[in-house]
Amino acid sequence: MKFLLKNHLFENQNSIFKLIVILVGIVIASFANFSSLSIISLFTIIYFIFSPKIYLYWLKTIIKILPFFTSYLFFGIIFKISFIVQCMITIRIIFILLFSIYLISTTSIESFLTDASFLMKHKFGIDIILFIVATIYFIPVFINNSKKNSSTKNVIQILSTIISCSFLEIKNVEKESLNMINKKYKKIEFWNLANLYLMTLFTLYILVISL
Repeated sequence: MKFLLKNHLFENQNSIFKLIVILVGIVIASFANFSSLSIISLFTIIYFIFSPKIYLYWLKTIIKILPFFTSYLFFGIIFKISFIVQCMITIRIIFILLFSIYLISTTSIESFLTDASFLMKHKFGIDIILFIVATIYFIPVFINNSKKNSSTKNVIQILSTIISCSFLEIKNVEKESLNMINKKYKKIEFWNLANLYLMTLFTLYILVISL
């Protein structure tokens, strides 16, 4: 993964546990009041102090989607949506973006497959993992085909061409995904410093929910 940041503290965290913590954080960010959201936002931002590049990618992403926020605020004024409500929704989106950057930039397919090995004992689990890995590989293929076939102004023709080109590569994606799944990876013990550090953030989130 090109976007993967080399930070052993975050790389060595269990992918499944990381995903659970992120989902809990997103739920809190989606429904918490301003004070609770402020608390978890502050501690989450401090949590990434050992990998400053996450802040950089986060800011770059926010800058890229500034037109979206501008449009959202503009339509909010037209439809008379409270400015406070708009600000809260904007903060929630920005916070969720931070989680996305964290997950993408510190989790490799290899680490995910290692941590999800317990699911491979069942066919249903293998199918789920194959679907996830294939999707991860298929997204860049779809994006590349989108860039190659965006010269025409006919939207229907563009979509048709992109989908056709992408589906021609499904067999290669499936083969590459199966090769990844069948590899043997060195398993990292769950009880390590990296996961204990993640546990502190998870504990904070649980405390915020219980208040």
